[in-house]
Amino acid sequence: MRRHRSTKCRVEDCFGKDKTRREICHVILRLVREGTLIAKQIDEAFESHPFIPELPPTHPKNQRRFYLYLSLLAQAFDSISIACKLFDRIYGDHDFLITALVGSLP
Repeated sequence: MRRHRSTKCRVEDCFGKDKTRREICHVILRLVREGTLIAKQIDEAFESHPFIPELPPTHPKNQRRFYLYLSLLAQAFDSISIACKLFDRIYGDHDFLITALVGSLP
């Protein structure tokens, strides 16, 4: 199985000696990874079930749980979205962001 080069190498290849751009890119990628990790932890906390299985979906406890689940995930994905928009505004290179993120996945 072929392994990807590290994100750090790709960032340095892309921006060369421009240290400021490299550092900003690392911060943005870290924000995206942290937002993704938070979303994963939220899903694990709810055991991938936004509803309590023993109760009907219309039960008030299930409704509160569902809206809490959605609002927490929305906040996590909003932070990811903000980081991606910031990257786009600064660099405008969508392919690099996707490559860097996919390459950093386990």
